[in-house]
Amino acid sequence: LAELAEEGGRQARYGRYRHLLGIARDGLRALGIEPLLPREDCSVVLNAFQLPHGIGYTELHDRLKDRGFIIYAGQGDLATTLFRVSAMGAIAVADMERFVGAVRGAIPS
Repeated sequence: LAELAEEGGRQARYGRYRHLLGIARDGLRALGIEPLLPREDCSVVLNAFQLPHGIGYTELHDRLKDRGFIIYAGQGDLATTLFRVSAMGAIAVADMERFVGAVRGAIPS
C-alpha cells in the first residue's frame, strides 16, 4: 500500500498502466499485430493480441524471451491464435518501447 500511495494512488497507477499498454497497442498495431478488443473494452493490466502471420506462440515467446521479454499465451482454444502482454510491475516507458522493438525483430518480415 505504501508503494501505491507513493505512486499517487489508484488513479495514478491506472493511468501509468493505461499509458504503457497504449505504447504496446500502438506499436504492435504499426507492425500489423491487431489487439483482440478495442481499447475501451480492455483491461489496463493485460491485453491480448492476434499472433502475427508466420509465427506461432512458442516461437514468438522464445524469441522475445531471448530479448529479455516474457509474453503470455492465450487461454484454452485461444492459445494458438493469441498472445498477451502485461503492463504490471516495475515497467517503464522505455521498457515498453524496447518491447515493441523486440517484437519487430522477432517477427517474420
